[in-house]
Amino acid sequence: MEKNKGEKKKRLDDKKRLDDGSGYVYIIHGRRLDFVKIGMTKNKDSLRPRYNTAYGSNTTIHIYSSDDRRHDETLIHDQFQKYRLEMNHELFKKHKLTSYIGYCNDRLKYIETSLPEVDDDVKKIWCLCM
Repeated sequence: MEKNKGEKKKRLDDKKRLDDGSGYVYIIHGRRLDFVKIGMTKNKDSLRPRYNTAYGSNTTIHIYSSDDRRHDETLIHDQFQKYRLEMNHELFKKHKLTSYIGYCNDRLKYIETSLPEVDDDVKKIWCLCM
C-alpha cells in the first residue's frame, strides 16, 4: 500500500514540474445563479461540461488566455476582494459582473464566450434578431 502512495505522489510531482503555469482564467454567470464565479483552469474544453453538471446548462462562460493562470486569478480575486461572497472562495457578487469582465478584458487575452446551450428554436429567434 505504501508503495502505491509513493508512486502516486511521484506522478503528481512530475505533473507539477511539467506544468508551465499557462492556461485560462474564466468568469461564469447565469440568470439562475446568484453569484459570479471567477476561476482558472489548464483545460478550457472541460469548463462547459463541468459547469453544466454543477450549475445547469443556462450559464455563460467568458474565457481568457493566461501565461500564469494562478497568478492572474489571484490578482483578479485580490482586486475584487470586497465583493467576495465567502472568504477564500471564488464566488463574487453578481452586480459587479461588468467590472470583472472589464478588468479581465484590460489585462488578459480574450479567447471566447461560451453561451448557454439552447434548443434550435431559440437559436432561430436569435438569428432573426441579429
